[in-house]
Amino acid sequence: MSNVPKPVGVVCSDVDWARDTNTAGKDLHCLTRGDSIGLTVVSEACLLSLIAVVYVFLRILRNVIWRLRRFPLRKFKMFHTPMDLLMFGLFFADILQAVGGVLDLRWIHLGKVEVGEYCNAQGIVQSIGETAVAMTTLTIAIFTFLGVWMGKNITSMFLTRVILAGIWLFIAVVVIVGNTVHRNPSKEHFQSPTPYWCWVANDYMPWKILGEYIWFWFTLGVLLFAYTPLFFWVRGNIVIHDPQWWKFHFQRADETDPEIRAKRKRAFVMAAYPAVYCINILPFSVVRWITFSHAEKNTAAATFAVTSIYGLSGLFNVILLLSTKPDAGLFGPRIPITSA
Repeated sequence: MSNVPKPVGVVCSDVDWARDTNTAGKDLHCLTRGDSIGLTVVSEACLLSLIAVVYVFLRILRNVIWRLRRFPLRKFKMFHTPMDLLMFGLFFADILQAVGGVLDLRWIHLGKVEVGEYCNAQGIVQSIGETAVAMTTLTIAIFTFLGVWMGKNITSMFLTRVILAGIWLFIAVVVIVGNTVHRNPSKEHFQSPTPYWCWVANDYMPWKILGEYIWFWFTLGVLLFAYTPLFFWVRGNIVIHDPQWWKFHFQRADETDPEIRAKRKRAFVMAAYPAVYCINILPFSVVRWITFSHAEKNTAAATFAVTSIYGLSGLFNVILLLSTKPDAGLFGPRIPITSA
């Protein structure tokens, strides 16, 4: 048995506590009372996102049923623009990401996080959802920049489908390979307690970076690069020399011009998307990196706080959609469908 006394509030068994404190490999983590409270907050945040995104999908289903009843099947198209398809992919990824957080409820109930099939499932779902959200957000940012700044709107549904298929294929390959080839009994399980939920273990840091972190930071960088000039262009501070999109000059916007004031409103909306992503990703990835790189600096309160904010990303995306693009073809009102 463990020589370390079990703290008040730890509900796992004495045998589990002994495993947690005496084994070098972290295949089990007993939750303290504070851990359980923090994990409950994380689960509730993810549940809010899940409910919000499910609501969006119910709206999509309503619109699809309405259109199917009123138009011949040969004229029916679910997606009318590449952005419809990308937003659908983003919200589908949001669902997976939220489900990964809601699965923490089992750990709260058991009072411990332990390797096994459930642990593997949570790690896989979180890996797929979080990476898909980042890569789809990256694609949306690139499409927006090409269309607004360079005047090269991507209208090809085929190209968009190929890009989305490539994203999901890449994620599938990384997840499948990572979870099938790394079964070395002398090392940690690939999906292990980290420590409050299950994800890729610290022994496999290259897979953490390839499968997730690199896409967090690359997407963040592209968002800042693409949306910063777009923000000032919409405000009227940048003038592009058409058709040479790479030539532009700065100017002081006329604050008395009603058109400029209207543009500033649109600038605020445009800036909201990268701002929300930054709010979600920056503290989350920094705290995660510190925790994984320097376990002795692990701060449970900071981990739960930033993960709760990140867990609300699906809810934030839904709020942005409904407040800035309520008439989007796939998600908005039931509108007539023109033939292709």
